[in-house]
Amino acid sequence: MGAAEQWQELTFLVFCSEINFLTGVGDLAFIAELRAREEKLAKAGLVENPAAATASEVLSVLWGLRVALVVATMYVVIAFEGVHLAAYITGGVAILLYGVQMIKLQETTDGKDVGPKSLIFAVGYFSVVNFILGLPYRVGPGPRYLWAIQILASIVSLGLILGYAFSVPEIRDSFGCYRPEPYYKLGELGVCPNSTIPGATHMSCRKIGRGNCDILRWSYTIGSSVLRVARTILSVGLGLYAAASERCYRRLSAL
Repeated sequence: MGAAEQWQELTFLVFCSEINFLTGVGDLAFIAELRAREEKLAKAGLVENPAAATASEVLSVLWGLRVALVVATMYVVIAFEGVHLAAYITGGVAILLYGVQMIKLQETTDGKDVGPKSLIFAVGYFSVVNFILGLPYRVGPGPRYLWAIQILASIVSLGLILGYAFSVPEIRDSFGCYRPEPYYKLGELGVCPNSTIPGATHMSCRKIGRGNCDILRWSYTIGSSVLRVARTILSVGLGLYAAASERCYRRLSAL
């Protein structure tokens, strides 16, 4: 892997990070690296046109505009309590500028004299998006089958967690007033009175033998086995991801 290719892989990793998109920390680290490199070339008299805008200056402007748009998008969402047209516009332009930043940065240097400082690498590596997609394995920190295992573990665990989040609370609200009994018997008398299921038939609390239909403590164990499986699979993926960090950083450091 040549220096230019390593540089592109590093910028790709960082710009796929949601942390960098929201905070711009990785951008600033890149800009600082480029500015130091430009000053070094200027002192050596290797700058062809000192009056022209440098790459770091262009990226600084793009960074400022993008971060401002991200803040504006968050303000619109919070102020108007939802995602409206204005948020789509500001957020879309922010994503567009983000892509322009990455392309500009990849075309700025061939990677010589610019190495992945620990901050730059950390922003790119400690990312939910990069973890779920296993993007660091593009650099080649291990056999290709590890990439497949990483993605499979991430997708399965994420699917289980999302399935729990979107189904278990509704099940608990609908049948949590029942006494502890096998899951296949839940719902035989209808749903609990506080259920939000449209068109559902509410059960009579007297048929259960209780005078009230509050959610019982046992119902909070519903779906707990699913979470245990998801945590186990997720821990395997995190272990592989953490184990690959040193080799990934070492390969990207060889610029």
